[in-house]
Amino acid sequence: MFQDEKKIKKPKKTGAGRPQKPINYGKVAYWSSKLVPQWVIAGKCGFTPECFCRRKKRDSRLRQVLDPFYNDGLIKLHIQQYETATGHNYTTCDDCGRRADYFELFSICPFCKSPHVRHSIIPGNTRLLIRLGALYLGQTRSSLLRQTKKPKTEEAKETSEEADKNWEKIISYLNAEYGENGKPSPS
Repeated sequence: MFQDEKKIKKPKKTGAGRPQKPINYGKVAYWSSKLVPQWVIAGKCGFTPECFCRRKKRDSRLRQVLDPFYNDGLIKLHIQQYETATGHNYTTCDDCGRRADYFELFSICPFCKSPHVRHSIIPGNTRLLIRLGALYLGQTRSSLLRQTKKPKTEEAKETSEEADKNWEKIISYLNAEYGENGKPSPS
């Protein structure tokens, strides 16, 4: 028999295995809060994306650093997108330097009650608003058209009912003016 045909038993591992590659968790937290894709973070840490994914499954601290910071970054991005899409009013105080970003403009600073304020208005971005509608509400151009356009049968019913009402008004006016037979009524 050849060596290849024999079943060779692998020795059991007795140690803890190869030491893990060190990761700078602070940098990973910063990158994930800035929404850097995980495959880029993996490359910066010296891992392939597959190895990084396996390490993430085993390393609870890495999961604790990646997931919440990544979710916080997503939340910040969604808030910024919403504010950009809808437009925003800012009241900036010249005395305390704080900025109030509400939907209304203030004549005095809401923080220090100073009358020395500046106003800035950022108009909304319609394209971004359409994109958010598509992303979160599943809206598409065709679905918006379906919501705004009525079916032809309903339009035809409405136009025929309106026409009937208009004809009734015209006929009642003509009857009052000229009589039912087309002859003027005696007055």
